[in-house]
Formats: sequence, structure tokens, C-alpha cells
Amino acid sequence: EASARDLALAEIDPWDVGEIIVGHLASKGFCVIDIGLDGDYLGKAAKEADEIDAAGRLRRTPDLIAEGLLGAAGSARIAQLSQEGDDDLLGEGLRRVDEALSTVAAHVEPHLQEALGFESR
Repeated sequence: EASARDLALAEIDPWDVGEIIVGHLASKGFCVIDIGLDGDYLGKAAKEADEIDAAGRLRRTPDLIAEGLLGAAGSARIAQLSQEGDDDLLGEGLRRVDEALSTVAAHVEPHLQEALGFESR
């Protein structure tokens, strides 16, 4: 549903994406983004995440970062998707999601210091 998102990447000039996202983060603390992947890739990503879970690769989120991952109700368990010599966790679905989110991060990063007062690492 269109009203459930703050922006759709496909509808925004790439030069404006970072500023728009940071504006939402500054005003309400979150931003709902349609990253433009079709349901097939999202379904693959969900299946791959279930496989990672079944393989016992999900770990409890460290307390130091848990609050930043959608608060206490957010990412209770996480997995490092790529480790040296272990690329098999990134299937096609998760790889596409990772690429899309990495692109978003690259657009947002230049605006973090000025708008929110911190830098990314």
C-alpha cells in the first residue's frame, strides 16, 4: 500500500534520496522505504533468512546495538551475511536486498553529520 511508505526509490531522483530519508529520520526517527524489489526477490530473501535460522546462524543482537535496530521489538537476532571464506549465506534474494540497502546507505551517509549529528562507520 502506497500510504504505508515514506518513499519509493524508483520514484525519487537518486540525488535527493539521502536528504529525504534523513529528513524523516530527524523528524520521526524512522523512514519506510520501498527499495523496489519485486515479490520474487523478497520471497527468496525471506526463504534464505529462514534457512540461515534453521542452520543456527542467527545470534542474539548485542545489547549495545539492539536499540538502534528498530528498538526493543526490532531485530532480536542477527547474522553476519558475509564472512571471509563463507559467501554461501548470501543467496540471490538476500544479495539483492543487501545491494539495495547498501545503495540507500551510500545516499544517506553524507547527510548524517549535519542533520543528525553523527557519522556512520
